[in-house]
Amino acid sequence: MKLSCLQENLSRGLGIVGRAVANRSTLPITQNVLISTDQSMLKLSATNLEIAMTTWIGAMVEEEGSITVPARLLTEFVNSLPSERIDIELEHPKVERYYVTIDIDGFDPSIAPGTGTPSHGGFLYYEVLEILQGLVKMGDIVGVDLVEVAPDYDSGDITTTLAAQLLMNFMGFIFEERRKSGVTRRTEQTEGEEPETAFP
Repeated sequence: MKLSCLQENLSRGLGIVGRAVANRSTLPITQNVLISTDQSMLKLSATNLEIAMTTWIGAMVEEEGSITVPARLLTEFVNSLPSERIDIELEHPKVERYYVTIDIDGFDPSIAPGTGTPSHGGFLYYEVLEILQGLVKMGDIVGVDLVEVAPDYDSGDITTTLAAQLLMNFMGFIFEERRKSGVTRRTEQTEGEEPETAFP
């Protein structure tokens, strides 16, 4: 991710989403703010699992990307900067392989009621898709699981449908990224043969 924005705009945006940041929580991610690019805008999102807030600010985006950072730390840092242009550049960590676990009770119960511990104000479907889409660009996804779906609590099969749709779209992101980056899988071959190219 690489972008530029004005200090006052970023400070104002952080002040808006900061109202949804958890002050004390056993779930550290709720004390963070999600910073992501959305076309030519910088998108800021936060949730304390009861409410969620999102705002967009103008930015010059050179490279797409997303990251979560501690909201309080970032807000204090941005507020200490002079009122001028801020350049933000994120270098991806040198991790090449990821195993992804998705817990369905992190979703808002309006779209995922079939779980033992619903999280009011949780994630919405497209917010999670955006995170997963960004993750496939950072490295190779070697496995995925989705947990905590409880059909007994879901008479309309809303949650199971959501889970299946989420996994199907995530696999589509993985395959598309592998196709674009030319990732191949080597299979056993005899001497002199060309390796088989596949997209697992």
